[in-house]
Amino acid sequence: MGDALLRPCSTVGCAGLSETGPCPTCRTTNPGHTEGRGSASARGYGRSWLDLRARFRRALVAADIPPVCGARLPGAPAAPPSACQARGQFVDDTLHKLRFGTGLHTDHIVPHQGDAVLFKDLRNLQLLCREEHREKTAREEGTTVRS
Repeated sequence: MGDALLRPCSTVGCAGLSETGPCPTCRTTNPGHTEGRGSASARGYGRSWLDLRARFRRALVAADIPPVCGARLPGAPAAPPSACQARGQFVDDTLHKLRFGTGLHTDHIVPHQGDAVLFKDLRNLQLLCREEHREKTAREEGTTVRS
């Protein structure tokens, strides 16, 4: 490694250190997971995505929809309930932050695959807990989720 400061590994639950992204151990044990995906910013998840997520959260509040796993706006595409909803386990943003250190993830219900209109459609967004989001993304990409 170079002279850059080491940061925690980007793999959830790993205590390893890296200059950026996953640590060398995680890169070795799951080499193909992000291969070919490009960075989050390159996939369209930069400043405009952060603004869109904030607008989506405000729209949920305005519609009196609590920010829990599986929350989506009226008129959203049909999708099965989240695993949390199916279990009657409503993980809210505060609990998720306490448990995992991050809030609920904002997810595209229908993968946008570069379609700018679908990417920006607030009705195509939902909140998912970390585990649900990881599993859904893995299914869509045809990869496996590492524990």
